[in-house]
Amino acid sequence: MTDPTPLDLAHAAMEAAPEDDAARLRFYERLADGEGFLLLAGAPEGENVEPELFDVADARFVLVFDREERLARFTGRISPYVALSGRAIAGMLAGQGIGLAVNPEVAPSQILIPPEAVDWLAETLSDGPAEAEARPEEITAPRGLPEALLTALDAKLASAGGLARFAYLAGVTYTGGARGHLLGFVGATPGAEPALARAINEALTFSGLEAAALDVAFFATSDPMAATLARHGLVRPGAEALRVAQDRLAEKRFVCDLGGLTAPFAPVESLDDLEAAIETIGSRAILKTNRMGYDGKGQARLSEPGDAVGAWNAIGRQSAILEGFVTFAEEFSVILVRGADGAMRFWD
Repeated sequence: MTDPTPLDLAHAAMEAAPEDDAARLRFYERLADGEGFLLLAGAPEGENVEPELFDVADARFVLVFDREERLARFTGRISPYVALSGRAIAGMLAGQGIGLAVNPEVAPSQILIPPEAVDWLAETLSDGPAEAEARPEEITAPRGLPEALLTALDAKLASAGGLARFAYLAGVTYTGGARGHLLGFVGATPGAEPALARAINEALTFSGLEAAALDVAFFATSDPMAATLARHGLVRPGAEALRVAQDRLAEKRFVCDLGGLTAPFAPVESLDDLEAAIETIGSRAILKTNRMGYDGKGQARLSEPGDAVGAWNAIGRQSAILEGFVTFAEEFSVILVRGADGAMRFWD
């Protein structure tokens, strides 16, 4: 038996609480945000696709699966399909009197979504946030926000990774005395502002909360308001956590300060530093850039002292650390997370 998918879990929560509007909305949000594999009547021709239609009772349905293997299991043969987001599929079907058959006969999340519900979903997703201008006068810590809203925001922000450097949630008082809450994005990728605003608007819509309201604003990293938000706002993960996690040297020093053991290392800012580090750590080592390196990128292996110049040039002469080799019998990893409430979970 395979592990349940996010859509399976959202569907199970909805089924367990049929009177809970919030659970129902979370299912539709998951459907919209996830990738769906739409069964086609034939191979796509350019950008034109023709979904396979099935008549069920008095309505027509297209078939959508949240995993490719589920589609293959249903058809039992090689079948044409296209991968689209749930929101794209809903928008494509809106107003055509066509419903969605999701994971039919192959998953616990199988469900028939009637045409009117598809139309509602498409309309809900098309509603954008209203634009307004106001000047924040005071920024404070956020207070009294429902956990359901915080959970919805966390999920949306997780799916928007890389579109902004930071997102701070704070209380705000505007010139004129109006008060509310503000989600301030700092250092947003140019052009990403509309998508981020829509994502937060959807988080409010699908949170299930009546009259939920949240202002969204964008600030450059050099804007004084960014520093004010950092002092008072709620950010997950915090700026200090990101500072440490994004820099190998800061990461190593952080672990050492906690009493942890690491591979032997030394900071490298120049070729002279590298040659001095080799004398201390040894020539069997790896030179790694402090930032923006992963899966071998930004790394150079050394086997003898004469490799120093080539390694330094290979990483682009950037700030780096030299890391010595460690002899070990086995390797394993542990993922540990801590929630805003202090609760901790780990997986190994």
